[in-house]
Amino acid sequence: MFKFIKFLFHISTCGIFWFLILYIKNKKAKAEEGKRSRKAEAEELERLREVEAREMIRLREAKVKENIRYTEASKARKEKKDKEEKKVREYDKFVEKLTKIPGITKKMAEYIIEEFNTQQNLKKATIENMLTVPKLSKRQAEAIKKKFS
Repeated sequence: MFKFIKFLFHISTCGIFWFLILYIKNKKAKAEEGKRSRKAEAEELERLREVEAREMIRLREAKVKENIRYTEASKARKEKKDKEEKKVREYDKFVEKLTKIPGITKKMAEYIIEEFNTQQNLKKATIENMLTVPKLSKRQAEAIKKKFS
């Protein structure tokens, strides 16, 4: 009987021993799993941060491009406006230069400009060509030729 009790004691001790080993292994496995899940969460968080950073960079780049387009458009509008203003100033100077010639009115100067467009074309024109302008006399054509030669 003593042997039997000893045997039972041995089995129960071994059972407890194995139970403790399994318990500890299970604990370690759960801890490892927890570490892996925390590591996976950290990796996921890092990945999300990278995605967010790329998205922020993309948005900044889009905003910069938009600002560049706006600036270029503004510059183009300003250049166009300046060009138109320059054209108007040149036209006014041309009209003023023509109206300083005796006998040339503003309306006649506009007819001349409409016919010849530029001072260079007016310089190249002959008196016969100038006479095609309405209400322009030969004397006025000669005065214009003299002024622009």
